[in-house]
Amino acid sequence: MTRKIVLIDDSPEVSWLLRDIIEDMLGGSFSYYHEIDYVEDMLTKEKPDIVLIDYILGEKSGIDIAKKILEIDPNQNVYLLTGYNLESITPKVKNTGIKGIIPKPFEINDIKKLFLSTST
Repeated sequence: MTRKIVLIDDSPEVSWLLRDIIEDMLGGSFSYYHEIDYVEDMLTKEKPDIVLIDYILGEKSGIDIAKKILEIDPNQNVYLLTGYNLESITPKVKNTGIKGIIPKPFEINDIKKLFLSTST
């Protein structure tokens, strides 16, 4: 079964890189959202195995979007992507259900490990 990853990020460059890694290198399925207002619609449409969310999406917080996703599906594999200092973000993520934080710029092996560790 092909694993499905959804990215919510305001950087097209990040989406291009992740698409190449996930589809071309790992054989997965990938969808990209520049922003998201209707989390329920995305979850119903995409049925993702993993959701990657940028920490800052313009005026919105990736943590707030992650919390909405986890209210709907508490078992969803949600991870934050960020270029910010991890020490300042880690306490904010504690007890939210977010599985982890992936620093930007990320390494291909970071994405590969994440992809393989959540295999279905």
